[in-house]
Amino acid sequence: INWEECSSNTSAISLLCDNVDKIDWRWLSENPAAMSLLLMNQDKINYGHLSRNPSAIKLIKQNLDKIHWPCLSKNPAAISILKKNLDKIH
Repeated sequence: INWEECSSNTSAISLLCDNVDKIDWRWLSENPAAMSLLLMNQDKINYGHLSRNPSAIKLIKQNLDKIHWPCLSKNPAAISILKKNLDKIH
């Protein structure tokens, strides 16, 4: 198994839960199906990749100081955050 690719697979959450030690947290952070796993492991989140995750808006709002604004600009669910923080967008 290529764990980097598997970590971004929305259908692989149960496999990843059984193999937490093999997760690529960078790619899991971008996986919209992985929110429960991410919430249980917030210290491992890659906020650059989380910024692209449309399911992570609540977590993004709670961690605005950690997100990557250029990546957030690609997130269609983040328009309200972007409108309120125009000064942070390059």
